[in-house]
Amino acid sequence: MGRLLKAALAAAAVIALISPCAPAADPKTDIKELGRKVKAIEKQKETEHRRLAQIDRRIELTRRDMLEAEKKSKELKARMEEQKARIAASESTLREARRMLRRKWAAFYKGAYLDMVDILAAHPEYSGYVDAVIAHDLDRIEAYQKTKEDLQGQRDALDRITLQHEAALRDLDRAIRDLNERHDEKTRLIASLDAQKRDCENRIKALMKKLRERPTALPDRGMNKRIGELPWPVKGSLVRGFGISRDMGYAQISNGVDIEAQEGTPVKTIYSGRIAFYDTLPKFGNTMIIDHGGGLFTVYGHLMKALKAAGEEVKAQEEVALVGASGDVSRPTLHFEIRYKDKPQDPVRWLSSKR
Repeated sequence: MGRLLKAALAAAAVIALISPCAPAADPKTDIKELGRKVKAIEKQKETEHRRLAQIDRRIELTRRDMLEAEKKSKELKARMEEQKARIAASESTLREARRMLRRKWAAFYKGAYLDMVDILAAHPEYSGYVDAVIAHDLDRIEAYQKTKEDLQGQRDALDRITLQHEAALRDLDRAIRDLNERHDEKTRLIASLDAQKRDCENRIKALMKKLRERPTALPDRGMNKRIGELPWPVKGSLVRGFGISRDMGYAQISNGVDIEAQEGTPVKTIYSGRIAFYDTLPKFGNTMIIDHGGGLFTVYGHLMKALKAAGEEVKAQEEVALVGASGDVSRPTLHFEIRYKDKPQDPVRWLSSKR
């Protein structure tokens, strides 16, 4: 019966180890739910940041289009002014030509050219010269009039283009206003998500503190009598502590500690016991669980390989495995946990202050 109970406890330790949240207490469900909510908020934040970046890109492109349109509008206005000046000059020339022609014909009527008429009467061959002069004057007026009409046509075309550009500028300005409003809306949404995330993380911290402060009735025998004196399982750098920590900006809950050490470094058991489990688990890779009796277990994860097999009895400080990088770590690391009846304990509180 005793061996069956120990096997059941070991199995429970494995199940708890691969669960996303550890403490087997009333707040556990809340912590799990809050953890899921934090991840969902982070995922939504990533989506909103991508959308915000797209909006910012569209604002930048629209502003470039607007600057280009404003430049084009200035060029059109300058061309319009030039065209107005050319039309004014053409009109002035046309008026002068008409005035000169009126004076010339008035002179004919007043007899200023009667001598020429007498000459023409005496010499009919000179009549072609007079006709040519008159035709030349009419051609000049017609040419001036044609130039004026061409310039006016060009001005009308420029007017139409200018109106089109002004309409385009209004559309671009309206588009920028709309995009800025969407930008502000996304910024407010992200700020709200940040506030929700902080609230969730604060609630997780409060729940974790409550769990840590909850008294655990440990048996007054065996490994628990050496709390604060037990040896460390491996020499290395403590890179992650028990409870809540942050990894890549995310709040994480750790049921143990992570110790970085050189690959292949021997892992030693902190107390005598029996190897209850050795296999590969999600996240922790090659994992060993040692039953120390009285409901106390130690967990060793990310191992390179085991030096002992499941079912073997081991002594304190006996080498049982080698440090590795199996599971979800990128560098050689030992994940180490202490559990009492499936409830994670803070290993630093149990281990000696001297490493």
